[in-house]
Amino acid sequence: MPAGPNVSVPAMADVIRAIECAPRADDWPSVRKLVIPVFPRVRALPVGSPEPLRVLLPPGVVVGFGVDIGPAFMAVSREQLGLLGVTEADLVGQALANLLARAEQVEPTSVVHESFHGLPLVGLQTGHSIGSTLVFVPDQLARLFGRMPRLFMAPVRDVLLGLPNDVDPELAAWLFEDFASQDPNGLAPIGYRFDGQRVVTASLSTPALPAARQRLA
Repeated sequence: MPAGPNVSVPAMADVIRAIECAPRADDWPSVRKLVIPVFPRVRALPVGSPEPLRVLLPPGVVVGFGVDIGPAFMAVSREQLGLLGVTEADLVGQALANLLARAEQVEPTSVVHESFHGLPLVGLQTGHSIGSTLVFVPDQLARLFGRMPRLFMAPVRDVLLGLPNDVDPELAAWLFEDFASQDPNGLAPIGYRFDGQRVVTASLSTPALPAARQRLA
């Protein structure tokens, strides 16, 4: 699937170079500095790829783990845990600690405030590969976006969008699909309701596109 007109993807040569310089699969001291939680993309992994390690974390979503090598992630598999000599709990704890450390480097001024056909919209691309997984650190959501209740959506891994909490579900789903469809590594349609302190998941209904577009007209 090609990327949309507003989405840039790394050149294959850059990805190959990053893989060649990546830490070894058994080098925990190096891997531990780079591992972060990543939401599974909708597009399937290449045939023959090791099955990624995935766990269920609050607020009740499945997450995997990737070694951030710059232009790409190297997915961590369950078999790799044995090579690294760490437990699943070790990996999860380190990934969440790295997520928090990266989140603390993001400034509230990075949040973009827009209006989408009259609908208030906030968005954040962190530049640290953690936009989507900020839902695991509600205190950082509050610091960056304020404590106003919102419906957050993560269409791609480093992007988080926030809408009014009472947004029409079909409009929210249409907007999610519009963003996610531009990136070949788009994520599954899951909403995250934030009440200023906690995050809970919310379904994003499949939009009736003509009806949703009519509402935006």
